Amino acid sequence: MFFFSDKIKKIITSYQVFSKRDTFSAVVSLYQTFKKYTELPKNLKVVVDGNPIYNVAWSYFKSMNINFDLFQVIGLTNNTETDKDYRPFKQVTERLNRTFKDDYIQMNGFGNIKSANAYMVLFTTFFNFLRPHKSLGYNPPVKLEEFDDLPHMPSKWLSLIDMSYSYIN
Repeated sequence: MFFFSDKIKKIITSYQVFSKRDTFSAVVSLYQTFKKYTELPKNLKVVVDGNPIYNVAWSYFKSMNINFDLFQVIGLTNNTETDKDYRPFKQVTERLNRTFKDDYIQMNGFGNIKSANAYMVLFTTFFNFLRPHKSLGYNPPVKLEEFDDLPHMPSKWLSLIDMSYSYIN
């Protein structure tokens, strides 16, 4: 499972469950984040755990002239300046993972990757468009005006579904 997010905007930018955690899945997940930008920021920083797959993914993107700074935060303690400076960014992703896994366990898991990813889409939709965040003044990261007059969460979900249909058509 991979989550990438924008810590400042509090939005999940990449989300996917893979059958294994390898370089290919890291590249796909990073690409999903990068394509959200019309132009990559010149000082883009990506904070990840200590898994070496990210170093290989970074090398791959560098060979494609897609540049970003990679910071690996390793373990649970701040043993280096990088750990100390970037641990809060990693902790955001760890909290997302815990929240998702708590829901996942309550759902008794899924029988296949496709079902897990379907749930991941719903989780991310809720997180980005519906869930109030304390740090954002109890607003969701992506505030939609269409929700302003809606009385409750079920009506917001229905509105999102309607919007997605109009987007497809």
